[in-house]
Amino acid sequence: CLCTSRLSPEFEALHSEQSQRREKCEYDHRLSRKGYIGLEDQLEDTMPGEEINCSLL
Repeated sequence: CLCTSRLSPEFEALHSEQSQRREKCEYDHRLSRKGYIGLEDQLEDTMPGEEINCSLL
């Protein structure tokens, strides 16, 4: 049963470890395969002449 496997001590330990890793991520959202570099390139194409900084990403 899914409930029993998710309540096991092994699962709880693994879940806690992964949660701590996720908290450390600076960019916690995914942009598919494009990534933040691809988003920056797209913004440069659509907004020529404007400086792209972190507030736009």
